[in-house]
Amino acid sequence: MKSVNEQLDAVRGQLQEETRSVSSLQDKVSEIAALNEQYLNLTGEKDSHITQTETTIRESESEIQQLRDAVTSAEEAHLAAQKLCEDLRQKLITTEADRANQNMTMTAEIDDLNRTKGNLGERLIELIRDKDALWQKSDALEFEQKMRAEEHWWSDKETTNCLDCKGHFTWWLRRHHCRLCGRIFCYYCSNNFVLTKHSGKKERCCRDCYNQHSAVVERFTEAELSPSDTQPPPPLAGPQPPPEPAPYKPTPRVTVSDPSPKSDDGVFDIITEEEVNGVYDSDNVSQTTGGSLEGDQEPRPPGALDIGTGDVTPDDPEDHVPTVQDTEINILKSGEVTMAVPLSIDDISGFGDGSRELFIKSSCYSVITVAVGDRGPTISWVFSSEPKSISFSVVYRESADVHVEQSKVLIPLTRCNSHKETIQGQLKVRNAGLYTLIFDNSYSRFISKKVFYHLTMERPIIYDGSDSPEHG
Repeated sequence: MKSVNEQLDAVRGQLQEETRSVSSLQDKVSEIAALNEQYLNLTGEKDSHITQTETTIRESESEIQQLRDAVTSAEEAHLAAQKLCEDLRQKLITTEADRANQNMTMTAEIDDLNRTKGNLGERLIELIRDKDALWQKSDALEFEQKMRAEEHWWSDKETTNCLDCKGHFTWWLRRHHCRLCGRIFCYYCSNNFVLTKHSGKKERCCRDCYNQHSAVVERFTEAELSPSDTQPPPPLAGPQPPPEPAPYKPTPRVTVSDPSPKSDDGVFDIITEEEVNGVYDSDNVSQTTGGSLEGDQEPRPPGALDIGTGDVTPDDPEDHVPTVQDTEINILKSGEVTMAVPLSIDDISGFGDGSRELFIKSSCYSVITVAVGDRGPTISWVFSSEPKSISFSVVYRESADVHVEQSKVLIPLTRCNSHKETIQGQLKVRNAGLYTLIFDNSYSRFISKKVFYHLTMERPIIYDGSDSPEHG
């Protein structure tokens, strides 16, 4: 029994200990539950924070997408603005080039008009002088005819003395009639001879008629001087008043003969309507171009090919210009160039299908210089001009350092009817160097020209034998 009690006490002690353990465990469980509650609260807060963060991220992503769209739109707008700026820049360059060409054209036209004005002013002065001379001549002849109508041929019985020296006529001092006035003089007083218009030979006349005839001839000679003997007015000067006509001096009983062997009409040229309007091209008086006439064509060098139909048979009145030796070299040395266009083989390859414009002022020339590095290609050209014909030539130089005098003329300077038909031709390159296409307008003193040209280049075909039977 005692052992049972002891065991019971031991069990009770263990039960108390277990009870205390359970109490402590319950306290720990309570603490853990509190901590769990705190953790649950924290987890809820974290979940709500994560939800808010996700919402913020989504909003930020939406804003980022909007910003990306805005950046894309801005880039597109920037590209469009750049393209527009480039287009405007190209338009500006084209406009400036057109304006420069228009300024050059207008300057050339103004120069042409000033030259035409100066030449017409000179011509007007010439015509006024000629008109005054004709008036004086007409008045003199009219007066002479009137006086001759009142005169009569004196008979030998009407006078017995010389009307000048009053000498008495004898078998030694004989009578002589003046062929101009018809009166009777002695040999010594009528020993004067003048060329009369009605007979065309020298005839005897008295001293008075001879002196009057000499005065008339001297006055007409001064009136019919060429305009080169007088100073013409400057081209840009203001309107000049016409010169005062010479005072009329009556010349009775005188038959006027020409002081020079040329005819009366040789001095009085007629100014046509075309000259007044400035339409003509005064090529017929030029001495600077080498366009040969039909039948006088110089033989072309072996490297020069035909430059087109109608290129050496001009049918225009302006095309009759004498040939000048080495005209091409003289033009390049001393002529005035309007435009110089440098081109290469690559430039000609990218020429395109359209034509380009070359402007040539009056009394000037323009050139197109093609630089060729290798031999073999063939350069072809097609050109036309307006409003009149143009002279064309091709000159070769080994390099730009070579003097102009050492240039070789491949195609002589030839007048082309390019205002009526298209001129075409080609040239095979046999040596590398500079090939200069000359468009000459130096023969035209008044009219500027435009040349519309197109260049092409054909490279030689190198045969490699790939289509032979052995490679088949």
